[in-house]
Amino acid sequence: MGAFVLFSFPTPAYSDVVCVEHKTGTLYLETAAEIDTYTLTFDSLRSTALAPAESRDLIVRLRTTFD
Repeated sequence: MGAFVLFSFPTPAYSDVVCVEHKTGTLYLETAAEIDTYTLTFDSLRSTALAPAESRDLIVRLRTTFD
């Protein structure tokens, strides 16, 4: 799975949308099954991501490794 943007709106007047950009254009996904798939992916990424301070520390350590 590549890069995507999940647009979630606070009002039921607008349904959630997933935007997937690819080599020849942009795809907008709007079905419940598609939204659920990308929501699960986003939640998984968010739960495994480092905290901002930890990310910064990792970048600093890696930078010194490759300098």
